Amino acid sequence: EKPRQKVLGLLGLNPKREEPRTTMVTPNFIGPSPSDITQAICNVPLLQQDDAAKHYVGIRVEWTGELSGISRTGAGMVRLNVINWRQDDWNSFSFEVNSADYPGIGLLKDGARIRVTGYIKMANSFHIELRDAILLLYENKQPE
Repeated sequence: EKPRQKVLGLLGLNPKREEPRTTMVTPNFIGPSPSDITQAICNVPLLQQDDAAKHYVGIRVEWTGELSGISRTGAGMVRLNVINWRQDDWNSFSFEVNSADYPGIGLLKDGARIRVTGYIKMANSFHIELRDAILLLYENKQPE
């Protein structure tokens, strides 16, 4: 193997065609994580928590978690409650989507893997709500 080919291979490029590999690693979070937000709010004095939470409103995020509940909210909309585990800690976030936009959403089970993007609508020391949410991934866990 020539040195150039070896370097290209280490960089994730095909040494013969110099095209990127199709496998990509996606981070669990884009923007601040749910844990980062709730911790930051918890770390300020109680009377300052509402003001601290307002600093996060409108930030675009992309998060992954496990479905903990789903309910109909009317006019074809469903509300998904998601838990995000981080070491020994967990945080919850929720959002609404139109069920007609997501075939099979009614078949999701507790613990289903969820990946969503949206904008923070509300945050406090234990829960975050998103608006304008778009589901990027929703799938039931595979049996082990």
